Amino acid sequence: MRFEFSEKEQEIADECREFALARLAPLDAEVDAQAKIPATLRRELAGRGYTSRIIPTEYGGVGGTVTELCLQQEALAYGSITVASSVMATNLCLTPIVLFGSDDLKTRCLPALRDGEWVGAIGITEPDAGSDAAAMAMTARRDGDSWVLDGSKRLIDNTDVAQFFLTWARSDPSAARPHDGISAFVVERDRPGFLVDQVYQLLGLRGLGVGAYSLHGCRVPAGNLIGTEGQGWYYLMRMLEIGRAATAALCVGLAQVAFDEAKSYARERRSFGRPLGEHQAIQLKVAEMAARLDSARMFVYRAARLIDEGRRSDRESSMAKFWAADAAFFVTNEALQIFGGMGCTSELAAERHFRDARIFLIGEGTGEIQRLVVARRELADGAGRPDGAGPHERAAAP
Repeated sequence: MRFEFSEKEQEIADECREFALARLAPLDAEVDAQAKIPATLRRELAGRGYTSRIIPTEYGGVGGTVTELCLQQEALAYGSITVASSVMATNLCLTPIVLFGSDDLKTRCLPALRDGEWVGAIGITEPDAGSDAAAMAMTARRDGDSWVLDGSKRLIDNTDVAQFFLTWARSDPSAARPHDGISAFVVERDRPGFLVDQVYQLLGLRGLGVGAYSLHGCRVPAGNLIGTEGQGWYYLMRMLEIGRAATAALCVGLAQVAFDEAKSYARERRSFGRPLGEHQAIQLKVAEMAARLDSARMFVYRAARLIDEGRRSDRESSMAKFWAADAAFFVTNEALQIFGGMGCTSELAAERHFRDARIFLIGEGTGEIQRLVVARRELADGAGRPDGAGPHERAAAP
């Protein structure tokens, strides 16, 4: 199966790839070493529309599709997976506002995110609620014309620099089902009661500023509620459909750069009197890497197309996420093996790619959770067929 891209889509991919090679790739090692993305680069990314790919044009955004977002993210990840992941977090936190937010919220928030004045973060994970997101304990209670939030979030991308935290909290603790009674809010960094607890030192994606924050009687205006009270779980599921497809695109971009670097090395490096790539052991690795990379890319754009068509894509997005994450880890591991001992040093990018890839087996939903989503759809009555056909109507409820 091959996906044909329109002329516009191909132009987006080419433009983003050109920028990634010119501006991101030369900075990737520095971002990793210093664990920091330059502020000037963030503004440049925003200026090129990368943080507003899916903001509607009426709010000054690019007005792009999920397919275009995935093409952008794959290309940016080829230059720097860390920078691309930071851009991804801002794009994702826009999604519930674009789909469900009030006109007032869109007017207040979207321009600042679009112009790079704000960096976005998404607050879902808690100390006792990771894969089981419905177990979140952060609370939100209505008090007059405000909401008061209490609780903690952790492992949140962009915590170090974000000014905008899209935060999920339990607004009805007495709801019958764990998934009910959850609402989504915009929390600005300068609100009294907001506290950054720490910024983690990660195995990979150094510079993404992953950290923890807590809210202590943090009061936000009633207008900072996204959509309807108690519908936050539904909004979260819609966001994650897009997020998992786009994260899978990041994994493809990372795998592709690791693969290209390994192939170049295999052509140039000589071993036992001939190029490394002429050894059958290396050729077998290259073939397996190519197959996993190509199949991951097909999963990504199948999911993205379904979302753009307004059809249900939880199965396809989850499949893309776990397959692409596995592919990225496999490809970066094999690339490091091809580089041999030098691949384990910071002299080459191979060890950095390997560290970065490991994060995606957990981040944006573990591979185990993604497989459970697919399995439950497959075992349910009327599940979609493996070719993507079948009943993919948009679900109206979680």
